[in-house]
Amino acid sequence: MLNEISCEIEQEICVFHFMEDKVSVDTGVFIDKLKELFANYPIRGYILDMEKINFLPSMTIGFIFLLMREFGKPESPFVITGVNDMLGKVITMVGISKLCRQFPGVEEGLKHLSGQGGSFVPKINIKAEQPEPVAPAKVEAPVPPVKPEIKQEVKAEPPKPQKPISIPTPPPPPKQQSQPVRETTEEPEQTLESIQEELKNIFKGF
Repeated sequence: MLNEISCEIEQEICVFHFMEDKVSVDTGVFIDKLKELFANYPIRGYILDMEKINFLPSMTIGFIFLLMREFGKPESPFVITGVNDMLGKVITMVGISKLCRQFPGVEEGLKHLSGQGGSFVPKINIKAEQPEPVAPAKVEAPVPPVKPEIKQEVKAEPPKPQKPISIPTPPPPPKQQSQPVRETTEEPEQTLESIQEELKNIFKGF
């Protein structure tokens, strides 16, 4: 069972709790299982809770960068919580602080990710519109009067009678054979309870 780290989902946000400094886990298998689990479940962001650790060895740093590379997106960002002064120097030195924001605790991180919804809002440059130049008014010359035209009456000839056209009736369409209706099976939707239970099973397997 994996004791160095635990994971839970709150408000569609995945929270990783680091319980020990060193994370010794087969990262490839672990990441693949999480990707399969989160494939059909909406994750709005990720929290790396470091309140219970005091140091970051190279193996744990590599694990954090792997998590960010595989799961970090503009619509589902990462944040770090519970960082003390010693950890703050380490994450600044290795460049983690440039990739995600820091908050005092998990509650503040949840409020931040829930408030912004993990959405990425592009910047829009709004330029002030300038009035278009108005062209000078043109003075038109007076129009000479038009002489009235004399219309001649033209008698219209009555239309000639036409012979009725017989339209053959089309043959009836062939009867279509009814095809058997195939029963479709829908996959059960993933709920928060099922996700939490599968997370427990994943961590028990390591």
